This record gives sequence, structure tokens and C-alpha cells, in this order.
Amino acid sequence: MRRKATEISLLPLDPARRTWGHPRSWVIPSLRSLCVLCDSAVNISVKAIHRRDAESAETTQTTKREFMTQPDNKSEIAAAYNDWAETYDTDQNRTRDLAAETLRQANLNLDGRKVIEVGCGTGRNTVWLAERAADIVALDFSEAMLDRARARVKDPLRFVQHDVRATWPLADSSADVVIAMLILEHVEHVEAVFREAARVLPSGGQFFLCELHPMRQLAGGRAQFSNAKTGERKLITAFLHDVSDYVNAGLSSGFELQHLGELRDAGAPANSQPRLLSLLFRR
Repeated sequence: MRRKATEISLLPLDPARRTWGHPRSWVIPSLRSLCVLCDSAVNISVKAIHRRDAESAETTQTTKREFMTQPDNKSEIAAAYNDWAETYDTDQNRTRDLAAETLRQANLNLDGRKVIEVGCGTGRNTVWLAERAADIVALDFSEAMLDRARARVKDPLRFVQHDVRATWPLADSSADVVIAMLILEHVEHVEAVFREAARVLPSGGQFFLCELHPMRQLAGGRAQFSNAKTGERKLITAFLHDVSDYVNAGLSSGFELQHLGELRDAGAPANSQPRLLSLLFRR
């Protein structure tokens, strides 16, 4: 609303003194009133700017939090993977395949080590890990995925149905390597996973993760499948995390970042979006 200008009227000319009449007792209060009005206008403008900036920051955080997100429901995500388990290994899935290749090329010290695999799924990577590690604990919250993993891996491993957002059923400093593959997009607050990884690893332990790249997510990419029974296309609940979210969560949990990779499909042009993001941390 436009403020009405304050009017200051000068008194008639005083012929004897040849000056415009403006008794000090009138002029000074009027000028003071004008200053008060100006100060008030400035204060209102500054407060409006602060409020606008605060609202803008809150909107940005809300947009990021809600991007690609359905209600964070544990059973909903687990149920989706239960439905996907039947065809997960046979579906064409370049993200899954590139992640497996990335894991095999990572600079991990696995021989004779104790490994925790977070989000083991149907055990595609568990088989490879079992050929190298001395002991493996594989966690997943999908019962159907775990059933297929148990059938695939003949070695006596510990498969545990567990929501990785909760405290892991493992002792402090009980593993040498923690591996998380294509799981953190389904975790809204990744800091909890990093804290647990730091807890179960001793000094010198390794934490390797591989996730769908946030640039791919921004372009609409996310975990999805066609239900084998109904044919329905299912988009699984996902959360957008920037590269800095992963890096800062690791640093704040006491990790040192050793390597960051951005992986593209074989033959993809250099200016194409990376498909995957990989990070290797050291405790």
C-alpha cells in the first residue's frame, strides 16, 4: 500500500524579519515525525526481506524433501520389493548391472575380511562377496528378496531382515567393510545409515556405497518395475540426495572420503548424465 506523504506547510512571510515563519516548536516535532515514519518504513522493508528470504529457504528445503517422494512408509517400500523379487534378476536393468560392475572395480580390501552388505536384495553381489570375504552379514527388509538370496548363496551366511534406518543388530567395530548398493535413495535421512556404518567399523574400516546419481533423479530416474502378476508399472518411493548430502554425512560421521566416482553407461557421450554415483570412505 502506498503511504500518504506527510505534508509540511510553511507559515506566511514575516515582513519585518523577511523570513518564512516556522516556529521551532512546530518545525522540529514535524521533522522528528518524518524521521520516525522513514525509520518505520525501513524497518518494515527489512523485516519483509528477512521474511521473504526465510520463506524462500523453507520452500527450497521442502521442495527438496518432497521431490519424487511418497509418504515414507517402511511397509510400502518393502512390499514393492517383495513384488519385484520374482523378476528382479531377469528384468533388463542397466542401473543394477552397472552398479555390480562398479563394485567389482572398487578398491576394496575384501580378502579374509568381515563384510556387512546393506540392502543385499536377491544376493547378486552377495555371491561375489562370499568368494572373497571371510564372513558376511547381509541385511535387507524385503522378505521375498532375502528368500531368493538364501537360495542363491550356498555359503553359510547370516541373512537378516532389517530396516537399515534403525540401529543395526551388530556390535560395535564388528566388521572391516560395509557395502551399500542402490539403497539410500529409499532412505530420507541418510545420516542415520552413515552413523551406523561408522559404529560397526573400526579405525581403518571401509564404507563403499553406490547410488543412482542425483542428476539422473532430477531427470526423472528412479527405481521402478512392472508387477509380474498385474502388469502395473510401479514407481518405488525415493528421496533426492545431492552429492554433498552423501559427502557431508560421511565427514560428519568421522569418515574420510577416499574416492568419488560418477559412472556413465558404456559408450555414453561425455556430456550425458551420469547414471551412478559411487563413494569410498575410510573410517
